[in-house]
Amino acid sequence: MMNQKYLGNHTTISYLKPEQWQHIPYLKDNNGALPPFVIAVGDGRRLNLACDALKLKDVVMLHEEGEKHCGPKGRSRVESLIGSYEYNNKKVPIMMVETQMGMPATEINLRETISHCAQQYNLQDATFETDAVYVIRVGTAGGLNDPSSDSYDLQIGDIVNVTFSIGWAGTLIESLAGLNYASQEVMNTFREAWIQSGYSFTNDNEYPSGKSSPKIIQAINTAAQDMKINVIEGGNFSKDSFYAEIDENLFINLRKKYDVMSTEMEQMALLKLVIDFKKMGITLNTGLVSGIIGVVPGWTFEIGEKAEQVEKNALKVAAQALWNICYQ
Repeated sequence: MMNQKYLGNHTTISYLKPEQWQHIPYLKDNNGALPPFVIAVGDGRRLNLACDALKLKDVVMLHEEGEKHCGPKGRSRVESLIGSYEYNNKKVPIMMVETQMGMPATEINLRETISHCAQQYNLQDATFETDAVYVIRVGTAGGLNDPSSDSYDLQIGDIVNVTFSIGWAGTLIESLAGLNYASQEVMNTFREAWIQSGYSFTNDNEYPSGKSSPKIIQAINTAAQDMKINVIEGGNFSKDSFYAEIDENLFINLRKKYDVMSTEMEQMALLKLVIDFKKMGITLNTGLVSGIIGVVPGWTFEIGEKAEQVEKNALKVAAQALWNICYQ
């Protein structure tokens, strides 16, 4: 188990001590560690949706186990589970965790979770060894269209396999460069640190940019093809303000200038965590599967059966992608 340091206790795994986890399935066979295959979702309600959509087996709700062994605080602020996903009679252990909305919550909850993931993991009579910890974020997003272009026109129900993300957020700058991100000195420090980490900026130097793991991108594409679920490759824009979307022209221009096809509020924080764990000697590979539930221009949102179906499809693709990484 990695046992890296983090601030505070916000997830169940951070509360569990040996006297508790030795009674919990999966954990007791892995010295208290979590699997190296993680699906991160913004809303805890998606965990129950995933159990049904993915037909997960031997599911252990960690937040419920935490409450049973540690009392109310052990339930933590977010929900999480471990289960096994099976395809072609082969199982892979999958950790699912709620991040909640926004980059600050994502940084806090995923840093704690990933800190307990082990690259060697036991599941029944099998042992899995990986070259990295793999985290795929599955979420809903807004789709961005350019009315003046003949390029692909996103529709509600589409799924985007995000190849790169751009965007600004206080979480990125404060944790990497300094607190006063109105200061030119702090921004210069951030730019240097971001580039030294292996990331880049857009061609016009307007936004920091980071690529998803090529291995995860390919695994998602293969999974979608095998499951006959259509996915579109494209860029993503991460932001702090949900209500920034009120200005449609800002987001139409993102599609025009940067070929950004989706917008959400978390992924850039996950790219920043790649930097954090690299400093600890841990390879973190990450990707994003976004289900489109609203489009610009027009901002019509789907909250019914169609939205639930795109969430299920995105979860299926992510789980199968992790299976592909494990076995192929």
